[in-house]
Amino acid sequence: MLFRSRKFNMAVTIDRDTCIGCSACVGACPVSALSMDGEGKSVCDEGTCIDCGTCVSTCPVSAISQRSEERRVGKECRS
Repeated sequence: MLFRSRKFNMAVTIDRDTCIGCSACVGACPVSALSMDGEGKSVCDEGTCIDCGTCVSTCPVSAISQRSEERRVGKECRS
């Protein structure tokens, strides 16, 4: 029998073509997971992000979205 442990979470996606570089999301993020890159576009540190969605609702041009993402955790076992 095969057992897998799964974790579902949200992941932030930033559309770089839509981002206008206003940095509203950077100031709104409660954990400072967002920053501006060298091209003046928002980037998200997914290791710091808590998936709260504040950046999504703050972006004036809807360049940020969240998507459900499945990650496997644990080990596969056979019995």
